[in-house]
Amino acid sequence: MTAMSLLALLASSFAAFAAYRLYVTYTLRLTAQQHGCQPAARYKHKDPVFGLDVFLRTGDAIAKNQFLVEHQRRYDTYGHTFEALNFGSRAISSIHPENLRAVFSKNAADWGVQPLRLHNMSPFCGTGFITTDGADWKVSHDLLKPGFHRSNISDFGPLEEHLHILLQQVPKDGSKFDLQPYILRLYLDLNTLFLFGEPIGMLSGTPPSHAEGFLDAFQAGFQGCGIRIALGPLNFLMPKGAWLKACDKVHKFANVYVDRAIEYRNKINSDEPSQDKAKRRTLLFNMAQATADRTVLRNQAVQAMMAATETTASLVSHVIRNLASHPTIAAQVRAEVLAVSDKPLDFDELPQIKSLQHVITESMPANIWLYTERYR
Repeated sequence: MTAMSLLALLASSFAAFAAYRLYVTYTLRLTAQQHGCQPAARYKHKDPVFGLDVFLRTGDAIAKNQFLVEHQRRYDTYGHTFEALNFGSRAISSIHPENLRAVFSKNAADWGVQPLRLHNMSPFCGTGFITTDGADWKVSHDLLKPGFHRSNISDFGPLEEHLHILLQQVPKDGSKFDLQPYILRLYLDLNTLFLFGEPIGMLSGTPPSHAEGFLDAFQAGFQGCGIRIALGPLNFLMPKGAWLKACDKVHKFANVYVDRAIEYRNKINSDEPSQDKAKRRTLLFNMAQATADRTVLRNQAVQAMMAATETTASLVSHVIRNLASHPTIAAQVRAEVLAVSDKPLDFDELPQIKSLQHVITESMPANIWLYTERYR
């Protein structure tokens, strides 16, 4: 290829890119006008072409465990909705209630997560309700839904039992300690009990042999998904060896319970009666009644654990922190809970504790990447 040919190719590529950007910009502006949308505030980039400065700053925040702080700082600077560049593509971040309502409810069918998540996350958790849209999402949703029947999630006995284990580990001398790791272990045990039929002993410190190293592998696999998404088209830069090893560890852990669920399914299909109510309340055993595909069952189980474990533990930690920071509100909640007396708590009673419901609602963070990233 001659120098002139190379120059012509570069010029043509640049012209095509410029024409594409102009078309996208025009289309977006036209759509915005049709819906009465105002232009979003623009992030002040040091790199106005690709926005690499935001990428580097985000990466630094993640490395320092300050991602949410950095994200909040941007909202404080630019307001509830702003636009930034992500490797040359426009990305809009918003915490405005009307925008969130449009994306998650009113116009949810127009938005999706599959282009962002499936490729980056599938080595860890495969195809499921977290990584897909449309018909594929509905298949996963229909598979999971029967397991969340009220009769399967209304027993608070396991919560009380594991909470007692947690309280036994709290220092009795009044010294300061970090409660958050205990809360994470609490919900790991509760969620694995619901998902797989047995807790993995994180609170008691006695995990079964196949669960050794699982928590570290799960967190490494989950974090690797986030890094791949953050890297975007440069995700090939992330070293894969340790990440894929963590993914494999998680798969082997889940497969133990998948095999048990399929064995239970075969017993039922052979007309062998089962009186094990705990298994009938287990999510994985419920899903196994609809399919015996090991990969499908494993993917759904891992994604269910992703959605439940750290999310619930983070929310409960945030609630406790907020109550500790506002003693007057804490006293109000305590008084209302004590007024319930010895009556057993259930799905009808819990919503009646209004102050507790308000505290939980106010403590819910709305800027967690797993739930707010949407493509259109």
